[in-house]
Amino acid sequence: MDSNGNIYACGYVTNYGGFGIDIAIMIINSTGNPIRTITWGGANTDKALDIVVDDSGYIYICGETSSWGAGGSDILIAKFNFNGNKIWNITWGGPNNDYGTGIAMDSSGNIYVCGYQVENGTGAFDVVLLKYTSDGVKLAEKIWGKSGTSDSASDIVIDSNNYVYITCLLYTSPSPRDLS
Repeated sequence: MDSNGNIYACGYVTNYGGFGIDIAIMIINSTGNPIRTITWGGANTDKALDIVVDDSGYIYICGETSSWGAGGSDILIAKFNFNGNKIWNITWGGPNNDYGTGIAMDSSGNIYVCGYQVENGTGAFDVVLLKYTSDGVKLAEKIWGKSGTSDSASDIVIDSNNYVYITCLLYTSPSPRDLS
């Protein structure tokens, strides 16, 4: 929700404009009326799985893309303005599949994304935690998990002290990480 009481939702649509699967963002006013729908994507699958809005009205999404990146599905992070214009988009990942499942913003305007990546050769997952500036510059990345087990993150929140909390399914016990 933004400072005007508008509600933001994200997801994806199929076959919009003749392409595969594209990102969809909907802005709804406080009385439930749609204000704007934003769709964006490439020739393949692009999905928005979480959304956050900053105090200036910029919209940030995370999810997955197979239209851009290193191969398979990669984590997608994108920034849009209120009118639906894309400001920037970046991908993170390797040759296997990578998924961004949660996004949050700290009090300094930094973006945190959690998700998971497929391990090389095992098909199991490792937890991914990324930190970017609001301009899309990567500040940190952390990956952890027990080899051969499926460790994944699903959501993220940041408290008023800028402590980061992620919801995970872990088969390992990570030590606290500092993303300062």
